[in-house]
Amino acid sequence: MLKSAIVAEVDAVGTVSQGVVTYIVKIAFDAQPARPAGGDDRIKPGMSVSAAIITEAKPNVLLVPNSAVKSQNRTSYVEIVDGDDKSLALTANVSGTILNNSPRRQQIEIGTASDEFTEITSGLNEGDVIVTRTIQPTAQTAQTQQQSGGLRIPGMR
Repeated sequence: MLKSAIVAEVDAVGTVSQGVVTYIVKIAFDAQPARPAGGDDRIKPGMSVSAAIITEAKPNVLLVPNSAVKSQNRTSYVEIVDGDDKSLALTANVSGTILNNSPRRQQIEIGTASDEFTEITSGLNEGDVIVTRTIQPTAQTAQTQQQSGGLRIPGMR
């Protein structure tokens, strides 16, 4: 059941349980005519409910994981995968896909960010494939690979 409502009241002090803070919130439904005029008899005064409260909604923006957004010299960007690598990344559908070419930097404008996602207001299109995490070999890893000529197997010399 999906109803539209407004937040009428929020308790000033929350209750902590297992590290999660919960607040008692009173909501007022936008349209809840009294019975028998057609109201929803499933909704009763004093009921408890779990609800998602939307604090902001914006049209024509994209959300990307925070790990995909990078910045340099006060400019935000994402790394975009193009060409054959785009098809590879889309068909592999797993993390750890090795790309044939380096992704290109795409400058973006960012909006609101949460703990997990950042809003992209311009510079990115729906359907673009972006890099969310890049693993760079360290100098020690590269040196070890050069010296050994390949993979070391534990217990073998």
